[in-house]
Amino acid sequence: KFKELDELYELKSPMYDKIASLYEDLGIDLNPSMLTDAFSQVESAVNTSVPSFQFTPADEYGSYQMAKRREQLLEYVLRCNKIEKLNAENERILHKLGTAFFMVRYDHTVKGFGYEGEIVITNPNPANFWSTVPEKCANSSSL
Repeated sequence: KFKELDELYELKSPMYDKIASLYEDLGIDLNPSMLTDAFSQVESAVNTSVPSFQFTPADEYGSYQMAKRREQLLEYVLRCNKIEKLNAENERILHKLGTAFFMVRYDHTVKGFGYEGEIVITNPNPANFWSTVPEKCANSSSL
């Protein structure tokens, strides 16, 4: 089903050939703008704004400073992962295929000056989800 929806969006569906053939048989000039409905619907529904997050203490004994630090840490991770670009891509996938998600993981192979490891956010294609999940993630001994 994902492949069919993607083909509709990309104007590569066999349906378009059938429509063109039918129009030709009827002697009607085909107006290509009539075939972009899926593309137009997807693009008009894409909302690229990233929600803002606000952390508060869980109870009256909580620390507002710690809540603010968590908020700043999340903003840093989102900025490092170019969340604006990922969100726009994910919005398009959502409206094209009907489902989308972010995959958040810790990548221990990333090394920087004075640190090792990093939180990585990606937006895998739902049609290829299981091929994007490393096998060791599903292994209980790695948890």
